Parts: sequence; structure tokens; C-alpha cells
Amino acid sequence: MSVASLANKSITVQRSTDTAGAFGGKAESWANHLKLQARVQPISGSENFRYNRDLEAVLVNMYVPGAPDVTHKDRVQFRSKTYKIIAVMNTDEVDVFLKIVCELQQ
Repeated sequence: MSVASLANKSITVQRSTDTAGAFGGKAESWANHLKLQARVQPISGSENFRYNRDLEAVLVNMYVPGAPDVTHKDRVQFRSKTYKIIAVMNTDEVDVFLKIVCELQQ
């Protein structure tokens, strides 16, 4: 069974762009960079209560066929949730698939 056949979820990779603000400062905005098929596999999750807030930490592996242009500076949108990319690994360096390790952003 190939990685491509297991990639049954649609994700969007977003890339940060700096734009000039109204008063000359920089403002960060995110633009859609790539739409990809991926296998999404939760790794772990935990909940903490700090500063009167319920904080959730969820780690997810996303496997993407091929070797698209994705870096740790990008982020991923999946099912209306935003994930920060922690690491991007080209497993075995053969461009068969990328393993993208992500953390759910609060």
C-alpha cells in the first residue's frame, strides 16, 4: 500500500507574508500556499489549566506524498483548525513523502 493511497484528507499549507501596516509598521498575514492530500495521524494530546484558561496541546503527524515546498515557517489548516509546523522531514531523503509534525494552535 502506497503513501498516496492513504492520503485521504485535504489540508492547506499557508505561508506568512509581511505587509506594510497603516502607520509604516509590518503586519503579518497568511496566504494559502498549497492544497495537498495528506494522511493525518494524531500523536498525543493533553490539557492544562493555566491563568484561568484551559490549554490544549495536540500533536499531529501529517504525511504528504512527494516532496512539496513546505517549511517549518509555514502553517497548516485542517478542518477549520490551524496547526503550527514543528518539523518537516523528507523520510529517507528519497522524495517519496514528507512527514510534517504539527501542533494545534490556540
